[in-house]
Amino acid sequence: ENRMVGSIFKGRVQNLEAGLKAAFVDIGQSKNAFLHYWDMLPAANDSQVEFIRDNESAEQKQRKARYQAKDIPTLFPAGSDIVIQVVKDTIGTKGPRSTTNIALPGRFLVLMPFSGACGVSRKIEDNAERERLKDILRSLTIPEGMGVIIRTAGEGKQASVQVLKFASEGDREAYKKFWKATSGLNTGKQCQMQFRAKEPG
Repeated sequence: ENRMVGSIFKGRVQNLEAGLKAAFVDIGQSKNAFLHYWDMLPAANDSQVEFIRDNESAEQKQRKARYQAKDIPTLFPAGSDIVIQVVKDTIGTKGPRSTTNIALPGRFLVLMPFSGACGVSRKIEDNAERERLKDILRSLTIPEGMGVIIRTAGEGKQASVQVLKFASEGDREAYKKFWKATSGLNTGKQCQMQFRAKEPG
């Protein structure tokens, strides 16, 4: 089975269903992706993460404050290009469920290219370790508008500041390739996969 969960597409909104409060997005597959209006708005912060750095752009802050689900038909009318990530595979006659809140998991970090929230997993319980990881997160150079979460795998790499930083830089190189491909995609090639999900290792 060709699982799509985690994969990212630049697609095109085909139609919006007011009753379902959802958009259907052509991603070049046999079924259009299902995209609920709430999944087209900036996501609330995850309660499993302690957020310690705000890297949001002024535009992101404005969008979060102003836009609501009722604004979606105006913001994303039929024909709009949109970048989505699959969160649930196709089941029966239903297309894959998707979101615009993109998350790219690496071994030590999760990068969120459209969110400026930065934090550390609350599953890391040792206070001293959490403070050390927070210092690393504060020191990372992250493009404005992008968010980073340090995963539990970042815990205890005690030669570790260098190990974690090296790994995060490696992750970021892969993310940069994704970003370049997605942002530079021509409208005429909108239904093309940009990022194939795989387990970080």
